[in-house]
Amino acid sequence: MALLGAGLIFAFATTVVHARQEVFYIPAYGVGIAAGALCVAVIGLGLSWRSHRFGLALLTMLAVSLGVMGVLAILSIGIVLLAISVMLGLVVATQLAGDGGGTAGAAGGALLGLAVPVLAVVAMSGPLVECELGGARAGESLFLGFESGSSGGEGAMSPDGRTSSGRTHGDTYEYMYRCQDGKLVYFDFRHR
Repeated sequence: MALLGAGLIFAFATTVVHARQEVFYIPAYGVGIAAGALCVAVIGLGLSWRSHRFGLALLTMLAVSLGVMGVLAILSIGIVLLAISVMLGLVVATQLAGDGGGTAGAAGGALLGLAVPVLAVVAMSGPLVECELGGARAGESLFLGFESGSSGGEGAMSPDGRTSSGRTHGDTYEYMYRCQDGKLVYFDFRHR
């Protein structure tokens, strides 16, 4: 449980660090979502710790997390994740029916199962531009995808492949970038 707590703190710290870098575009509400998920996770950890039923808490967390991820990935592997989630949920229910003393552990695990995927998705939201030797990749982040209906862009590369630049835009934003030798040297983001 201590390792899980450390991982949650690391994920939140990563979100805060990325939010301070314009190239990641994590708005204030994104940090608020991560902070709320961290608070829910801390309550879940507390309930799990108090119950001394760590196995049950982790099993419940896994069942709920797979359910959340199944809903988020419903158009790809979501059905499989939801099926596994239901099976694990039945195992948790069987354990609770046999021994009623694990309710706090299961509740803590359920809270963790809701919070961990949310915090992980926000923390793993990648940069808008990734520079590589010989080019760059640009696109939308998790949050820009929600805020903008459509996007487009154009880019160019120098003949020697050392410098690439481009402009990407959506309904609500526009950004320009330049990469040189695989490093981002210019980035300008603007809301419209």
